[in-house]
Amino acid sequence: MKRIFSGIAILIVLIAGGSFAIIYNEAIDATSQSISPHLQNESLAEAMSQYNDGSFKQVSGPRQFQFPKDHGPHVDYGIEWWYFTGNLKNSYKSHFGYEFTLFRIGMPKPPNSRETQWQVENIYMGHIAITDVDNKEFHSGERFSRDSIGLAGASSTEPDKFSVWLKDWVISGTGRDKPEIRLVADHDNIAIDLSLKASKPLVLQGDNGYSRKGSKESNASYYYSISRLDTSGTLRIKDKVSIVSGTSWMDREWSTSALSKNQIGWDWFALQLNDNHELMYYQMLLSDLSADHMSEGIIIDPSSETSSLSSDDVEIRNLDYWVSPSGIPYPVQWSMRMPTYSTELTITALIPNQEMETSIRYWEGAVHVEGMFLGTTTSGYGYVESTRSPNNNLSLR
Repeated sequence: MKRIFSGIAILIVLIAGGSFAIIYNEAIDATSQSISPHLQNESLAEAMSQYNDGSFKQVSGPRQFQFPKDHGPHVDYGIEWWYFTGNLKNSYKSHFGYEFTLFRIGMPKPPNSRETQWQVENIYMGHIAITDVDNKEFHSGERFSRDSIGLAGASSTEPDKFSVWLKDWVISGTGRDKPEIRLVADHDNIAIDLSLKASKPLVLQGDNGYSRKGSKESNASYYYSISRLDTSGTLRIKDKVSIVSGTSWMDREWSTSALSKNQIGWDWFALQLNDNHELMYYQMLLSDLSADHMSEGIIIDPSSETSSLSSDDVEIRNLDYWVSPSGIPYPVQWSMRMPTYSTELTITALIPNQEMETSIRYWEGAVHVEGMFLGTTTSGYGYVESTRSPNNNLSLR
């Protein structure tokens, strides 16, 4: 079967709170229209530096957000994602974590290309994972498709409605700053069908939604979160279906630009405390695994008022590690100190093995948090995303 290689390097920026990147060479089968991504042996910074070819808009400072329009696609930018995580329990109090994320990756248009229904303008990628805490099992899956002939896409054309789909993996919602959302995905031995209802309005991260990640103005994304969504529905692991309920977190970002050249990954924290506070913080990592001063975050109080956090406010120490089968050492327990806020938290993975077994290896895991927050004893749950360059062999910190 003849294969036509487009020769276009596609940057995929994965985040949930930060931005990680790889290069994909898209191999398009002229007959089956299949997509075969091949991970290249590049550092994150090297990969990020190759996407700024002028095909897409750059993030360039604060903007006005419009909802529900901004729940939908932003095809003028190179990359965006709709990201959900949550901690759920069934009637027997068995604990599960989940992640479901759909990504849109823009394709630079080749010169003198003809307009056809088969033309690929965007590649969609999906990741799904379920953590079975009681049985200490982690399951993950991945899917790709092009947007031609309706195989995948995103829309916010109807009043107050939006949707993103990748074949039968679907995010659909209605509403503006406190939407109701349904997540449906089925992949081999795992599946989710969840209904989410925002109990707090969305918040704009960074400077009114403009979130800097690096030294240049364009090393940034447009970023908002819904930090608490009441969640109910079903999840399936192998042939066992559980009715579950709990709390989810949503992140939305779009961008084009790269990490700074000296950044090799990040640790991103989304914590939901039992007193109805939430805390998000991403710590960008430099090539020596020290924290970049561009790291930042936010505290969201029970009335949805926010307080910004800078790298001067937060000190994170890695307390324990887990080395994955792929050979990457990931932190799985952290200390987070914020002296100005009378806060000292210990964050612990519910199980160590929560590495995504996808084209890009990264750790995305459910965590428990406990300690002092704003001078009061607290506890809660959340999610942490941890990325490391596969080529970075520095000793553990």
